[in-house]
Amino acid sequence: MTTFILDFETNGLNPFHDDVIEIAIKIFNTDKSFECLVVPQNKRGLSDKITEITGITNQILKDEGLNYKEAYSKMISFIEENTNEKEFFYLVAHNGAGFDFLFFKKIMKVIGHYFDNVRYVDSLFLSRLVNPTMYSHSMKTLCKIYNVINEQAHRAMGDVNALEKLMNVMMKKGSLNSIENVYNSLEFL
Repeated sequence: MTTFILDFETNGLNPFHDDVIEIAIKIFNTDKSFECLVVPQNKRGLSDKITEITGITNQILKDEGLNYKEAYSKMISFIEENTNEKEFFYLVAHNGAGFDFLFFKKIMKVIGHYFDNVRYVDSLFLSRLVNPTMYSHSMKTLCKIYNVINEQAHRAMGDVNALEKLMNVMMKKGSLNSIENVYNSLEFL
């Protein structure tokens, strides 16, 4: 059973109208990962606000970005190469239910590939479970509370690496010794 930490940077917040501009996915507690910049499907240029948040510019995407179909296919290949279709795999993202998982499902639709064996784990819900008195459960707040340094906040791999550390701390705090325990604990929330 494989667990992946996932993060997308996008050119907007609406999964119905906006697209992924950066992908990072990593096998939990290993060095195996995949990341790339993505030329968005909608061909819309990045706003100044997105560039300000991520540091990604239109020129960077033009020079270094993969065509969206190629990028999506490579991400799917990475997942397939590291999973067994006969057992579930876990996809972990912070605010995944409200953001990353919606974009992930959009990617599946775009390339016509679906996983029947994926289980989604939103670390935002895990934070609410193990930190019930906290007001904010943002990545920034959690990093501050748990002394996790995010080397590149709002860049996909920076957020993936920080989330991996946060997951380990929150799982320990919640006495959850496996991602399956986390999934089962969150399933009823």
